[in-house]
Amino acid sequence: MADSDVRMLHSAEYNTPPKVVAFAPGVVHLLGEHVERAGVPTLSLALNRGVHVAVSPRRDLSLRFYAPDFGERKRTGVASIKPRREDRWANVPKGVIAYALSRGHRMKGLDITIMGDVPISRGLASSTAVCVAMALALECLLDLPRGSIDAVRAAEHAEREYAGMRPSEADAAVSSLADPGPVVIYRHGSRRIEPVGPIPSSAVLLLIDSQVPPEPDDEKDFGARDSVLLGCADVDPDRAVSSPNNEANGQENAGGGNVRDVQNDLNDRLEQLPPRERRTCLHVMNEVERVELAKDSVLKGDANALGRLISRSHDNIGDLLELSCPELDWLAKHTCDIRGVYGSRLTGPGLGGYLATLTSRDATEAIRTRLNDYERIFGFETDWIEVDKGSPAQVHETAK
Repeated sequence: MADSDVRMLHSAEYNTPPKVVAFAPGVVHLLGEHVERAGVPTLSLALNRGVHVAVSPRRDLSLRFYAPDFGERKRTGVASIKPRREDRWANVPKGVIAYALSRGHRMKGLDITIMGDVPISRGLASSTAVCVAMALALECLLDLPRGSIDAVRAAEHAEREYAGMRPSEADAAVSSLADPGPVVIYRHGSRRIEPVGPIPSSAVLLLIDSQVPPEPDDEKDFGARDSVLLGCADVDPDRAVSSPNNEANGQENAGGGNVRDVQNDLNDRLEQLPPRERRTCLHVMNEVERVELAKDSVLKGDANALGRLISRSHDNIGDLLELSCPELDWLAKHTCDIRGVYGSRLTGPGLGGYLATLTSRDATEAIRTRLNDYERIFGFETDWIEVDKGSPAQVHETAK
């Protein structure tokens, strides 16, 4: 989808061309996203699909929103902006505007058009892409330097306070800072993307849609889940990461203790935790190690090793975090049974959504056959997106 499409639709809707068109990509995570608040880095990619936001200024204080993808229009005012259940998708850009107003940025009314080609509400950060693109558009429209409206904080405010969603800092950071295609690492709170490298040349990354919508976040579970993750961070998972060689040789860790002693101490502490916290902390410790090993696999171009780590993470997500579902488990198992498939894992919040499958291109026809089997068993007709290079988050001033 080109920005010319959104410009044309915006002009037809409002009888004036947009002054600004901004774009932000969706995001896929291969590791780490469910426990990022425990300090686990994510292994992620910005997608070659995303969201365009076109904006033109008004002379009054009205805010008008148009979503061609839904064929819907919403409206409110700068002075009366607040979340409303009936506004649904429009609550997301409203939340970004409200964040900008709360930071002292003054503005009049706006005509806004939002459209994209990243699947909506499927765990690929479509709402976050709206937030990032909206923040970029406002900066340009208000003649502010890049970064004046913090896209990460704006997305957090919009998704949590206006849309009732569980925000992901990694989603917003990767969408706003990463180039689509290459693998990157994001560490919670860092506001810095660490480029790793491209997907191994022998592989392609497919995003297979299970057609099961992810379960809505339970607002009551926000605080409880975050408390568990922050408690797991206190276990200091970085100290648990050790190679078999280090353990076998009795090498010491940075604090001066034997690696096996440190592991035993961690095991003792884990045994004292309630079951849910213990399972979550085990996943945290395992995922930290997997991210480091996966980084090495990407740098070496080792698709087999990267795929194994992705599949192990899926198993942990199901067994320890209980965030998988029968449909995703079936897809993960039966894609990995195919010769030439390196690994599969759910991506996004879980309990539905997409499966990220790392595979050789030679195996794609066999995957297509398995998806036909999936349709017969579960009744869902599905397909995939191939991750490729694309455009990073950017903004264009289109009219003076």
